Amino acid sequence: MPDELADHVAAVGALAEPNRRALYVYVVTQQEPVSREQAASAVDLPLHTARFHLDRLVEDGLLEVEFRRLTGRSGPGAGRPSKLYRRSARQFSVSLPERRYELVSD
Repeated sequence: MPDELADHVAAVGALAEPNRRALYVYVVTQQEPVSREQAASAVDLPLHTARFHLDRLVEDGLLEVEFRRLTGRSGPGAGRPSKLYRRSARQFSVSLPERRYELVSD
């Protein structure tokens, strides 16, 4: 249980950084997964900065990645699929001090 709490605190703590929080809010408010370029442009950040923060949000479990070709082309010469970001299905909760409701229910 302590490792899970530490993971949740680290993930939520990642949003304390303003650029990372802005990228997270942008991505999770979109209907479809977004590319690095879209996210960087939307929050007015350089692409390399957006890439760093988006990948950190993926590491922390707040965002998920999928790869897809956006051009609709396929086969040789179609290019690499784009890396797209979307909200993670994972849920986080942090409670200090830690609440143990299952203990009460027992």
